[in-house]
Amino acid sequence: MGKSLDTVIIQILLILAVAILIVVVYPRLKGHPHKPPDEVTTAYFVYDTDPQNNDYIRARLEVEQLKQLDRLLMVEKENSGLRLSNIELEKLTGNDQILIDAYSRWRKCKDMMRSYHRSVYPDEMRHYDR
Repeated sequence: MGKSLDTVIIQILLILAVAILIVVVYPRLKGHPHKPPDEVTTAYFVYDTDPQNNDYIRARLEVEQLKQLDRLLMVEKENSGLRLSNIELEKLTGNDQILIDAYSRWRKCKDMMRSYHRSVYPDEMRHYDR
């Protein structure tokens, strides 16, 4: 004889529950997405969803410089996403022209009107491929 309708519905619900666990819960159990600092490479830093713009922003910055850029961008985000003034930039970077140029490249990409790609703040990096 065939299975009753109740048995089929229970099996379907069980399959759905397992699928939800795999898709939603399991990735969260894998741990924090950030790597320990000694394993971080420049490829870890994502500033734009367009790979060409991301490379343009990162340029030839070292990991420590990228971490400093992260701090700059988070200060901007805490300031409601408003562009940092030249005085703020000089103060935060110690007048480091390399960092100021990297911030300017990021702002240039951020200010572009795009429908698909976008610039991201450091706390949003975990949502994008590294």
